Amino acid sequence: LGTEVDGQRAALSAMNGTLAEHAAVIARFADSVSNSDVLERLDELEGESLERAERLEREMNRTQTEIRTVLSETKVDIDNTVSDATNRINSQVELVQSNLSQYIRATQDQFSTENSFMVYQLAGTFTLIGCLISMWHMTSHLRNFKQPFVQRKVLAILWMCPIYSITSWLSLVLPGLEGYLAILKDLYEAYVIYQFLSFCIAVLGRGDRSAVVDLLAQHGDHLSPPVKCPTFCRKKRTVGEDER
Repeated sequence: LGTEVDGQRAALSAMNGTLAEHAAVIARFADSVSNSDVLERLDELEGESLERAERLEREMNRTQTEIRTVLSETKVDIDNTVSDATNRINSQVELVQSNLSQYIRATQDQFSTENSFMVYQLAGTFTLIGCLISMWHMTSHLRNFKQPFVQRKVLAILWMCPIYSITSWLSLVLPGLEGYLAILKDLYEAYVIYQFLSFCIAVLGRGDRSAVVDLLAQHGDHLSPPVKCPTFCRKKRTVGEDER
């Protein structure tokens, strides 16, 4: 029993020592931490929170500013890119239109040149044929030049075909000279009319104009009117002839 009591006393003393240690710790804690310390700590934490919030707000504002700047620069770059692309597309379209217009103009000029060449060739062929035929007739007259007074006028008339055909062909090929060539054609046409009258006088009157006039006057009554008159006019003319 005494042993047990001693053991309990030892345990009680150990417990008292532990409680004393705990009381000392509590007392030391109570001495080291007060309400003012807690309030100061709370103020420090609140200040840190405010400072952190301000820093986060500044960072957010800076980030928003950077984002706006980047978006503005991106928009400007996109606008410039679209404008450059539009200008290039417009220039390409204008170039294509210009090339197409030049091709159409060149094609039309080529077709016109080919058509003009065909016209020149056809007109030149008939001009050459007419000149050859006229030259053949003129050489035939020169080989049988037995009546110079009459055949000279025939040769002058035969020269009408080569001169008229060559000047007409040149007017077709060289439009700028058409006025001068037309004057030449008109002059020779008037000369041919004069030669034709001289030819008629030479053939019918042997060079005597009065003989030709008398001959034409003798045969003038036998000429029929170029246009048939109505029945009334013809009967009237017949009655007048009978009265005479």
